[in-house]
Amino acid sequence: MSLTPEQQMSFGVLALFKNEAGNIAEWINHYLSQGASKIVLVNNGSDDDWSGQIGESNGADMVEVLHDNRKHAQVDIYRDALAGNRFPNETWLLVCDLDEFAYARFGYGNIHDYLSRASLKGVGAIMLPWKSFGSSGFNRQPRGVRESFLYRATAPFPEPHPGYSRGKYLCRIGYTHDLCVHHPILRKGKYILSTGRDISRHSDLIRLGYVPNSEKQQALSVLHLNHYPVQSRDYFFNIKAKRGDAYFKTPRLQTKDNSYFNKFNKNDVFDDELSRLTGKQTSRHNLESSQYEAFKALSKKDHFIKKQLRLAKRRAVIDTAQSIGFTLSLSDFISRARHCGETTLE
Repeated sequence: MSLTPEQQMSFGVLALFKNEAGNIAEWINHYLSQGASKIVLVNNGSDDDWSGQIGESNGADMVEVLHDNRKHAQVDIYRDALAGNRFPNETWLLVCDLDEFAYARFGYGNIHDYLSRASLKGVGAIMLPWKSFGSSGFNRQPRGVRESFLYRATAPFPEPHPGYSRGKYLCRIGYTHDLCVHHPILRKGKYILSTGRDISRHSDLIRLGYVPNSEKQQALSVLHLNHYPVQSRDYFFNIKAKRGDAYFKTPRLQTKDNSYFNKFNKNDVFDDELSRLTGKQTSRHNLESSQYEAFKALSKKDHFIKKQLRLAKRRAVIDTAQSIGFTLSLSDFISRARHCGETTLE
């Protein structure tokens, strides 16, 4: 049976998850609003209330949940989903995690609209480099990922190869031979960015999971992929750090500790585009963001902190900071001091 024009541009979403009850409904609702016609979620050993939260989403009937408790088998699980024909009516497949939110911009209503209107003849995969968001100063997990975490790293980050970062992808199912975490292996077709740029000649780096990325490129891209790898401190240390890694078997690479948090907790660029598109910036965020603005302002003055630590007691330093216009709690100041490499306050 031939596909209808609507089905020809339809896309599904495939994701593996563990203990994501706090974010799963928001994530499902996001991709349904982006035009996904089917979502396949693979539960990888969760012990939280993920099922009840899926029921709270807007389109639970469009979500298929599979169960697979294999450890460090992310790629094998993806392959099984592809081989199992889980997306018989979809032309495109978005492979991502539950901390990744892809969206369309530049006048496209959603991802489905982009796939329907863009010139994609001969395209096998649309690569989506990360925009990597930090904690935005949240210790406790706020309500709503997209509306709350508004500060990110400057692209490309992380940068495993100069001018490249990692990311995820949309692949044309009929052109796809295999699925990997950060790239598909195509049987035919081009790799492009959503700017329209053909990057097939970079296939050696694409096979390593690297995608060209920069602030200029992000500004020209029709599709963005927001990645929220740390979120709040509570979420990171109480959920993410405890569940292990779905891909790496090596203990060193499974570890998500304070050094991982500090590496990915980059808050250099204010980016509220997705929050504005969803229309869900909350008063709670606005309240906390004012405190964070003070935190960020002081973070630009590491030299000031180091100098004052050598000259004054902790209370005097805080008083000095406040006298020049920064509202800073003792805990925030000590946290900032640790970032500067100073331990004399502890």
